[in-house]
Amino acid sequence: MRVRAARAGDLPGLIDLYRATVHAIGAGHYTPQELTAWASDDLRPEDWAPRLARNTALVAEDDGTLLGFAELSPEGAVDMLYVHKDHQGRGVATALLAALEARARDRGLARLTTNASRIARPFFLRRGFALLASQTVERRGVAIENFAMEKALEA
Repeated sequence: MRVRAARAGDLPGLIDLYRATVHAIGAGHYTPQELTAWASDDLRPEDWAPRLARNTALVAEDDGTLLGFAELSPEGAVDMLYVHKDHQGRGVATALLAALEARARDRGLARLTTNASRIARPFFLRRGFALLASQTVERRGVAIENFAMEKALEA
């Protein structure tokens, strides 16, 4: 497995991975309405391109197969940490998070934050994030629960 910077050409694959993973892995944790609001069928690469420009976006791949991706905002927010539904539990998310943490330290950031789903909350807790609060976000008019979390970074 290799972690590298995301490229504009990755966007269609990232969107497909995102949508498939949310719907497959989220099915036991969220309602069909919540999943559709979270990862709808009308996502487009041109709408995601500004994210790549604004954030540090990384992908994990193996022999050209996209395994997962994650983003880090300039302020230290970990966002969009997703692993393909067929590659769960193989260290992909751990490798992506470690790479984001290294970049955050290089920037001199003192902490990371995230808004974790019900699915991702245990992963972040195991990696030293503290649960700050349960919260509700609205996507396409649908209320979805997630969890504000943070982690202090050691220098």
